[in-house]
Amino acid sequence: MELSERVKLIADEVEKLGYEPEPLKETDGIVFHTPTGHFAVLIYADNENYAAVVFPDFWPIHNDGELEAVLMSASKTNASCRGVKVYVRNDGEQTVALVPLIGPPQHTSRMLAWSVKMLDEAVNFFGQKMGEIAAFLLANEGPVDPKQIH
Repeated sequence: MELSERVKLIADEVEKLGYEPEPLKETDGIVFHTPTGHFAVLIYADNENYAAVVFPDFWPIHNDGELEAVLMSASKTNASCRGVKVYVRNDGEQTVALVPLIGPPQHTSRMLAWSVKMLDEAVNFFGQKMGEIAAFLLANEGPVDPKQIH
């Protein structure tokens, strides 16, 4: 299947899920908005069996002090939420990503629905950990040992 056909297939399936897909300008793929936020599906030109489903910049960082909590939350999310990965870039922006096997076209809709659900759950888990870490940091001044935070 040609790359343009795969992009159209993903866009059609996203539309079937009730979202409005828009093409990505920088790369092959689409972006769509859910009640949680904006998701993107990146289509690989060199591998038609996989696509990356990502939820970029899902947690705003308001100051440098929050970066430590974000890094700890990302680590705990990565350890607990199988199949997803939270990436924190040097500029503090973070992305949660999943790279599922797309498989045959008839399974694409289920894969996308499952991916959005998995990413939402990871973001919710991340938010819970941010709350726990923020409460811990407020109660304990000074250096933090991540092992002390459950």
